[in-house]
Amino acid sequence: MKEQQSYIYIAATLDTKAIETYYVSQLIKKTGLAVRIIDLSTNPNNLNNKTDISAETIASYHPLGREAIFSQDRVKAIAAMAIAFEKYLSQQKDVLAILGLGGSGGTALITPAIQSLAICIPKLMLSAMASGDVSGYIGASDISIMYSVTDISGLNTIPVKF
Repeated sequence: MKEQQSYIYIAATLDTKAIETYYVSQLIKKTGLAVRIIDLSTNPNNLNNKTDISAETIASYHPLGREAIFSQDRVKAIAAMAIAFEKYLSQQKDVLAILGLGGSGGTALITPAIQSLAICIPKLMLSAMASGDVSGYIGASDISIMYSVTDISGLNTIPVKF
């Protein structure tokens, strides 16, 4: 029996975090691990085609379909995409680990789905929201939240002196 390929999933809203997501993806790929990038964008005018799993694909998992997500109300769209992403992720059997990249909206969108993954699947959320009370994002799961110091907006370099 052939062994199934497993992937490091990277979840982000690529309409605002594409450069950063692709950068992290390349770093992981250099280690020899396979990566799948998931676009969780909710803006129908800025959907990204250079992804492994499109926002359209994720939206199709919402009980009311893509119309529930690609609306003009950002708060409702994020909540609806969170539901769709949780349904999508719960059906995947090839998740080796998951990394979420997001600001406040992305963190609220990504963490409900990764809470539903089995204990011991590595889960990391990189977010500026990690500086406060993160209990709502973690729930009763084993998610690690790493503080991004600033919102994830471009590739930043920090000079280090040795």
